[in-house]
Amino acid sequence: MIGVIARKLFGSSNERRIKGYLPRVAQINALEKELAGLSDEALRARTETFKQQVAEGTSLDDILVPAFATCREAAKRTLTRDSVAAREAGMWKWRELLPHSIEPVSLGEPETPIVALPRTGGSNLLVKDEGRLPTGSFKVRGAIYALSQHPDVREVVCASTGNHGAAVAYARERSDEPAESSAVYGGVPGGLNADAEEMVRGVMTQLMDSQQAVPAAQASSEA
Repeated sequence: MIGVIARKLFGSSNERRIKGYLPRVAQINALEKELAGLSDEALRARTETFKQQVAEGTSLDDILVPAFATCREAAKRTLTRDSVAAREAGMWKWRELLPHSIEPVSLGEPETPIVALPRTGGSNLLVKDEGRLPTGSFKVRGAIYALSQHPDVREVVCASTGNHGAAVAYARERSDEPAESSAVYGGVPGGLNADAEEMVRGVMTQLMDSQQAVPAAQASSEA
């Protein structure tokens, strides 16, 4: 009861967090007209200015507002509905929304649809069908991202009880220059059906109790 009353008076933690962002949103919006008047060259030059400011000691937090406003204006000029729709389906179709330091490399992951479930949860229930990904789990995206951004890595080690290990194995095998060696430590948790257990055992190079998997993987990576 106390929690319900507190939420009514002060809002939920998520509502309070969003409310805290509003002043910066207003500051970003205030720059829209000014940036819209810049040429493409002048807008592009702002990136070098931001880099110089950071090199001279300005914090990232201090340039957040003008940098975000600049990115938004650049996106408005270059990211049209047609240009995005024409891209190859997959995780990197939305590359501007993802952090990456080198040119994105697709490892064959498909784009998964958002499906409405009106009979289950009404008109507002939407589900992302990640079961269509190669390993049947969203975790393959994280593995693909990590390995594609570190092509120089020659050894891969991870701890897993199934999905993550399968994802790392898939990403490693699909890489142009797969890791020379890898180790996936983990245990087979109870309750898996036969197909799932076979998948887990297929990617595990060392099976052990799940509680031991993380320290074992850490020790291997530091060896």
